[in-house]
Amino acid sequence: VINKVLLPVDATDGIMAATAANSIYDIASTTADFSTLAAAIDAAGLNDTLSGNGTFTVFAPPNSAFQKLPTEILTKLLDPVWQPQLQDVILYHALGSEVRASNLHDGMTARTLNFQGDNITINLDPTRVNEDSKVIADLVDVEADNGVVHGIDTVLTPPSVSSNIVDIASGNEAFTTLVAAITAAGLVDALSGDGDGPLTVFA
Repeated sequence: VINKVLLPVDATDGIMAATAANSIYDIASTTADFSTLAAAIDAAGLNDTLSGNGTFTVFAPPNSAFQKLPTEILTKLLDPVWQPQLQDVILYHALGSEVRASNLHDGMTARTLNFQGDNITINLDPTRVNEDSKVIADLVDVEADNGVVHGIDTVLTPPSVSSNIVDIASGNEAFTTLVAAITAAGLVDALSGDGDGPLTVFA
């Protein structure tokens, strides 16, 4: 049993277990407009990760960005049962290297630290992440001892938020037989709907 998320060394440029004095987590937890983000980081158990030494870039949604989310989604993600999904969402906002605003260019893609290593895409005029989330001009290059923070006006949602077990299996050629078996057994709806999840499948 472990009490925090482990990140691969190569994905975080060799982050260590030490704690930064003025970390990204410190900025989130002491800035009133990031109080919802700080609560989400706490609920996800990522406070130690974002307090540790490293060269992170975090695209940080303020409270107003979280207010755009449907209440039921935010409530669901903050439920301890859904902690892995919340971790995936938070880490989708983080890069393992420090990227300044001046280094952002149109069409740039960057691998995030979420579980699938999904990419985000930068767009310019105005500067945006994944087309719709605008970078907040007066909240860029906020310095931390373990990286840099850029404010964004919309919460980023990784593909996992809209994918169910059947979607994931169908998108992987290694699971074609499993998908056929699920279909033959009439379990597509059971493994696709919200139901009483979350579900775990050993595939």
